Amino acid sequence: APRPYTATWGHEVPSGHDDQTIENLRAVITRLFAALGITSGPFDCDIVISGGQTYILEMSPRLGGNALSDLARVCAGLDLPDYAVRHALGLPTEIAPSPIRPAAAVLLGVDTPGALAMNVAAIDELRALDWVVELRLDRAPGDAVLPFINGRHRVAAALITAPDTPTLH
Repeated sequence: APRPYTATWGHEVPSGHDDQTIENLRAVITRLFAALGITSGPFDCDIVISGGQTYILEMSPRLGGNALSDLARVCAGLDLPDYAVRHALGLPTEIAPSPIRPAAAVLLGVDTPGALAMNVAAIDELRALDWVVELRLDRAPGDAVLPFINGRHRVAAALITAPDTPTLH
């Protein structure tokens, strides 16, 4: 979201970060988990990567929002809610590695307040495209909308896929 706000517009897999950045992130998370005595389970964290440094803004033992569970299902065939419930019940939670399919979860919003205008026929055409897994509308034409400064102001969300990472971008 535009300054001064910090809000997620979406997520993409793979992330686009280089291998060293990913390794740095893993090292930071591993150190944090060790300090907290965490050995397994779901977690959500918000990070900032700047100047080669990784900073964890917050972390919590929960599944993330903003369609992250849907994205994990689409890109890796991973059922995160099932994993979280199994972990909470002390049941086996083995995750079998699978090839990653380039995918993104995108939150859609508006820049200015007003009444939402959209071409409903175009939305149906988009939903029919093979690379659109899901396109969910949160608001109807004519609804009052506010500029996107957080997830509560989204007007729609989409899950999309691509044959490769460059096409996803």
